Amino acid sequence: MTSKHTPGPAHTGGTPTNPTIVYDKDGWAICSASTFHGRHDGPATAAANARRIAACWNAFRAFPTRQIEELAVDLAALQVETDSLLDVLRKCADFLDELTDGDGGGEASMTLASQARAVIDKTRQRSSS
Repeated sequence: MTSKHTPGPAHTGGTPTNPTIVYDKDGWAICSASTFHGRHDGPATAAANARRIAACWNAFRAFPTRQIEELAVDLAALQVETDSLLDVLRKCADFLDELTDGDGGGEASMTLASQARAVIDKTRQRSSS
């Protein structure tokens, strides 16, 4: 049996000092990110959790839940592969830098090394945000 979830978009709210409730487009509460049992890291963490829940709700609102669950596994594997590829690219850039220090890398090697480092930096910035 497939159960329906509340359609988006979702947004956060609550009190100004504790915006930990996630609401649907009509203003009805979907869930609370406040911690009732277990570890509690404070209201700032609960508010950040509410924002994240709403952001994910909105980003994936066109997808069935099962597809999102499967996508989460795929994304975790993709992150591992991305990290491995970035490490190889960094090693290639280091090698190109060594060529330019020696006797024949020239301008092309310097350009490729710079481009490789730019890709690494851009990808690392995206994955850390």
